[in-house]
Amino acid sequence: MPDPMFVTDTAGTVTMANHRIEEYLGPDLKGTPLTILLDRIVAPAHRRSVDEYLKTHGNASQPGDQGFVRFVSPGGSHFVMRSAPVVSDDGKLVGQIHYLADISALAQAESDREEALQLLSHDMRSPQSAIIALLPTIKDSNVSNRIEGHARRTIALAQDFVDVARMGESPFEGSDVLLADLARDIADNLWPLAHERGVCIDVVDDSDNAFVLAEPDSLGRAITNILDNAVKFSPDGATICVHIGRRNDMIELAISDEGPGIDAGLLPRLFTRFAARSTPDARIKSSGLGLTYVRAVAERHGGKVWAENLTKGACFHLQLPEAIEPIPAPDA
Repeated sequence: MPDPMFVTDTAGTVTMANHRIEEYLGPDLKGTPLTILLDRIVAPAHRRSVDEYLKTHGNASQPGDQGFVRFVSPGGSHFVMRSAPVVSDDGKLVGQIHYLADISALAQAESDREEALQLLSHDMRSPQSAIIALLPTIKDSNVSNRIEGHARRTIALAQDFVDVARMGESPFEGSDVLLADLARDIADNLWPLAHERGVCIDVVDDSDNAFVLAEPDSLGRAITNILDNAVKFSPDGATICVHIGRRNDMIELAISDEGPGIDAGLLPRLFTRFAARSTPDARIKSSGLGLTYVRAVAERHGGKVWAENLTKGACFHLQLPEAIEPIPAPDA
């Protein structure tokens, strides 16, 4: 077998070991108690989790998905171990088989990735915040405003990158959210920016007050990213329509504007990371991380997002599953 492997009997004694495990621990492992073998391959700080795993999974009497346990060796190598029962033809448990995989390279890559995320989420944000704090000392308000805009955009890009990278590392924890109310709150938050240029944001709800199962913070930020772009690229005095309705058994939020539209060459990759503009006057002039975040949020919520050009302007569609109504308990 290509991976390190050994077998123990019901008493916890090694009865068989392949050459790969002997490369780590030496020859003649047969007859070694499992506790002694674990002392040699598992660091003390990780021993409890390994013992708990073996207690929970290693003694199962039926084959199946037994999960795995991850640990560090005394020498600093990272391993994953998976144990499964060995069952006789008559269904009797006769031992366990244990597989090891060295994931030290993967662990190092994870560590490097976390350091990069830390750099983006903290170390790069701090100097940008310091720049913003010093802006009142600049007498030229036009220069000050431009510097602040660039600094805040850098902070937003860093946060988008970190949030996208970490999106799949935490379980989904949703609650019932009235999508129309969330859209109205976001429109209210963006009113100062829209009002400054005479842009009107109309929120229309044709969904019969539909609820979606959502994480309000991430979904709200995703909708904000779309609506903020619509405001920025709308001409002065334009109208943006935020429509909530039903489509294909999903709840759909559509944001349409009267801007210049999206470059046709960019549409197929609009929501990919670091999508760049293909023409000097293209609508999307950023790194595309904001829309990458929107797609990640949509997929996390079991939905999808896409964009299209209209006769005048563009429209972004965000579809989400409707929240399942709880079944009322029968009367006692």
